[in-house]
Amino acid sequence: MFLPSLARSALEKNLADATIEKNIDDNLEPELEDYKCEVASGSLRIGTVSAPIYNAHEKMKVPDVLFYDNVQHMMVMEDMFKDFLLGEHLLLVGNQ
Repeated sequence: MFLPSLARSALEKNLADATIEKNIDDNLEPELEDYKCEVASGSLRIGTVSAPIYNAHEKMKVPDVLFYDNVQHMMVMEDMFKDFLLGEHLLLVGNQ
């Protein structure tokens, strides 16, 4: 859950007061180890998908971003990577 600790604790307390229980099968939850982003031997791997890395001539045009690993983001990145490798068009809107 992506909430600050104070908001999360208030939400959990209200859910408990309303007798609403968290019922998630741990076997259905994907593990972070299954969804990693790794660069090794000139290849990028996101989840189970990999491809060779393009060596840009002008490195200053390649953005350097801060990325936080979490399962949901890695699943989306893996799906986008699959579409990219299939030649599908991707429209990404937002901050770099």
